[in-house]
Amino acid sequence: MNVIINDKEKSQKEIHVTISAPEMRVYADKAAKSLGSDLEVKGFRKGKAPLEVIKEHLGEERIWEQAAEDAFGTTYAEAVRENSLAVVSSPQVVVVKLAPNNEFIYKATVAIFPEVKLPGIYDIAKKIREKETREVEVSEKEIERALEWLRNSRKKDKVVPELTDEFAKEVGGFESVVALRASITQGLAQEKEAKEKERVRLLILQEIAKHSSLEIPQLLLDEERGKMMRELENRVEEMGMQMEDYLSHVKKTKEEIQVGWAAQAKERVEAGIILQAIADHEEVQVTDIEVEERVKHYLAHYPSPEEAEKVLGSGDGLRSYVRGILRNEKVFALLDPSTGSGQVENIDKSNK
Repeated sequence: MNVIINDKEKSQKEIHVTISAPEMRVYADKAAKSLGSDLEVKGFRKGKAPLEVIKEHLGEERIWEQAAEDAFGTTYAEAVRENSLAVVSSPQVVVVKLAPNNEFIYKATVAIFPEVKLPGIYDIAKKIREKETREVEVSEKEIERALEWLRNSRKKDKVVPELTDEFAKEVGGFESVVALRASITQGLAQEKEAKEKERVRLLILQEIAKHSSLEIPQLLLDEERGKMMRELENRVEEMGMQMEDYLSHVKKTKEEIQVGWAAQAKERVEAGIILQAIADHEEVQVTDIEVEERVKHYLAHYPSPEEAEKVLGSGDGLRSYVRGILRNEKVFALLDPSTGSGQVENIDKSNK
């Protein structure tokens, strides 16, 4: 295998890989055996036909296509590892040459973690907090709106129940309407405080990014818009709609929607890069025990493992996502020790 790494614009690399014909024949033999494991050929037991018979039955092109797929999976990982590339995107692959009994040549363009020169992050965080933090208030109108929603959610035969102490006991075991109102006020205040904390944190990251001379790879921006589209598709599905109907309703194509996300995608990618850079610089560590505890916490909110897997993902992907969340919480605890860690899942989506 021959590997050449070429620099491209904006923290991108092109990995040019050539796999010789003899090397590819090894991959082709393995591919033929794998493809032939379930093959039924007259005169032989299932999956037991000789290699030459399998090759004749399947055809060279199919075998070499599988061989190329297998070769790419192995050699791409080796090229990244041996050249110590901090890859942060999926590869964009172009096949240069692929034909039976010939060398296999491909190019893979990837985004690598950009060089980040962090400014005075603690000074910036302090200034933003002092300038931007707002006091959270819950208005009487908001409380009344929440009570009205609660009453409407409990109506039977189109009759909206009266707001009485008995009603308060039925909906949550509260002793009185006063206790119910106090609970609603506290809940609204906590929700507003969480949103305010997240707003300020995002402003801190944006300000740090402005002073970091950050060069964002285009591949990351494109990938982020793809993630945002999948998030939108999931929300549309949760509303019981088809994506085609949604697009018809908003009178836009997927491409037009993604163009409108350019600034938001840039903010999300910048946030992810800055958080990672700070974590690396400050040597922030997340233990396996912390990850497993948070995973259990998330899973406990779902009726079954299958439901949890549908929403959160599973296995290494879920744990990687949780590790990113915990890492970001620790970074924000450094930038603002007074507020505690909190959860920053919205900001962390760029690293999922």
